[in-house]
Order: sequence, then C-alpha cells, then structure tokens
Amino acid sequence: MKGKIIVFGLILMASELCAQPFLLTDFLQTSPDFNQTEVARQKIQAHLADLTSRMAKADDDRASLQLVFQKTQQRFLKRYQPHTDVARLFENGVYDCLTATALFSIILEELDFRYDIIETNYHIFLMVKTTRGDVLLETTDPYHGFVSKPEQIQERIATYRNANTAPRVSSRAVHYPFSFDLYRVVEPRNLTGLLWYNRAVVAFNRADWEASVAYLLRANAVYASLRVSELAELLHVAIRESELTPAVREQRLNDLDLLTTRHVVAASLR
Repeated sequence: MKGKIIVFGLILMASELCAQPFLLTDFLQTSPDFNQTEVARQKIQAHLADLTSRMAKADDDRASLQLVFQKTQQRFLKRYQPHTDVARLFENGVYDCLTATALFSIILEELDFRYDIIETNYHIFLMVKTTRGDVLLETTDPYHGFVSKPEQIQERIATYRNANTAPRVSSRAVHYPFSFDLYRVVEPRNLTGLLWYNRAVVAFNRADWEASVAYLLRANAVYASLRVSELAELLHVAIRESELTPAVREQRLNDLDLLTTRHVVAASLR
C-alpha cells in the first residue's frame, strides 16, 4: 500500500461456575499460545469466592457492584495498553477496554447482575442495572469509572458518541476513519469476535496480511459486524498491492470476498 494506514480497534477509555467456564474458555481461545487456562480459571474462582463473601455484608446491590468494580480493578487490571491480548491480562495485568470488559462480563454474569455491553466505534463499556438505578462501568478508569449519577452517565455517553472518530496517536501516520457510527448492545459471546477482530487490526498495522485475514475470518465466524467488513475492504486493497505470491494473493482475496458484503445493519440505540 502507498503510505501507512493505521486502523483502530476497540482501544480507549471493560464454587462451581456456570457462565464463567465457557466465556473464559472462548475468550482465551483468541490467545492460542496461552497454555494456562486452568490457572486463569482458578484465579476467577478465587476472586468470585472472595467477592461473594464481601458482598454479603454490603448494604444493597449498588454497593455490591461498587465493591466488585474496585476489587476487580485492584486484583486484575494493572496497566493499560491498547490492542493487548486477553492472555496478558491474566499473565501480568496488562489490559485494554475490550479485555477488561470481557473480564467484567465473566464476573457480572456469575454474580447475577443484569448488564448491557455497549459497543461504539472505538470503545466498549458496561451499563449495569441496580435497584438504585443504572451504573456505567468504565473499565479503563479505576478511579472515576464507577458512574452512578444520571447526569454524569449522560455526559460519559455523550463523550463516547462524540468520540466516534479515529483517535490520533501519530502525526506521521494516516488514520483510517470508519464510515459507520456504532452505538449498540452486544452479547457477551460477541466479545470473542471482537477480540479476534482486534488481533486482525494488530496484524494489519504491522502489514502481516495473511494473519490479519485469518483473524478476521475467525472474528466474522463469531460476530459478523460492520467493522469486519470494513477492515476486509482495506485488506482487499492491501493484498492486491502486496508482494505475496500470485497464488497466495488470490486465495486471500477469495477469503475476503466472503466478508466484504455489507449485510449487517447496526442496531442503533439512539
């Protein structure tokens, strides 16, 4: 490709268990080299056991949720880094908004909180229902990320909606702005697709076209979203201009043809 295009994924500012095993297993499958799934499961189990004990002394479910937020931040989320791998969260506490949201979805699911996962162009966050009203959880903000006042929730949401343009990290790179405007609820299982998508973005930005296609195909198999088809179109251009052999180039372009049809309609929450 002529010049350097930077594509942004989701990067900014989320006893015996029931939901936890399949969610955790699915999330960790996006880190194929990670071989400590059982260790990660044990960490989650121990954390849930401690939370359950502490929540028994809380005044109400909002106080319980605040405890969950604070303790999860303290125990798991040590250092923010965009486009990080979900395995690194369990290895050394490195996280981004997507991997942190995946972690919280496991915990909230098991503790029977009612919650929504909200996807925007470049961010993802949680809205949790309590008997004292909704709470917005901003997983990348350990100090002010528990937002319970309605006016502050609306301010945060407005900030997310107004930030649906590509963030700038370098004045020398060309930053790709998505053509769509996302603000929608996604299911916990869709996070697996978004984790694969972020891996495709990382591979794209280092010009590893074949890996990017492979990850994008995995993302699409779980969650066929607008962001998948848009990145597929960029990959189509990149691969046509690449130095891959003609046979490999043709195969990868055929793979991408399955992804570039824009058949997904964004379910707007406006």
